[in-house]
Amino acid sequence: MKTSTSEGKHCDPVFLCHTLRQMQMKKISESASGSVVLNRHKGQSKILKYNTENINQITLDEEALEQVEYFT
Repeated sequence: MKTSTSEGKHCDPVFLCHTLRQMQMKKISESASGSVVLNRHKGQSKILKYNTENINQITLDEEALEQVEYFT
């Protein structure tokens, strides 16, 4: 009687093809979910940008601070 071992499974071409297909699908799925997350963060950045606009001048010791476009 022939028994199956874990070593024997790894040499089976059908098993290898199936495993490769699963890995490719997982990679595609992870890539798609990553792009969704990035798009969501882009939208949040726009909201944050609009919420941080201020028309009132900021003063320190009665001196106006200069306007800054971006913080790094």
